[in-house]
Amino acid sequence: MRSKRFVFTADINSVWDMQQIAMLRSSIKSVNALAKETDHMNEYRYDHGYDDVLTPELPRYRVSLMPRGPRRAAALADGRSKYAYDSCLPIRHAETIDVYIHERR
Repeated sequence: MRSKRFVFTADINSVWDMQQIAMLRSSIKSVNALAKETDHMNEYRYDHGYDDVLTPELPRYRVSLMPRGPRRAAALADGRSKYAYDSCLPIRHAETIDVYIHERR
């Protein structure tokens, strides 16, 4: 079962998939900017006596990309140990990319 944060799997050679990643990143950037602006406005209203209660900050998000593909062949091609990319494969060697949205802390 995939994580609740999983969005989609993108093919590295697909222009459409890469555009979807760029659009998702742009959307998350806009959502975060709006949340920041709203938080500043709420803080201003509280500091200047317009509101009695300070509202909690809105969540911010981030997009994470997890490259998927053959790890040992990529490590050997880079002249590294065959175990070098067992935990994290560089994006330049990916065949597909799993896209996730996480809430920042």
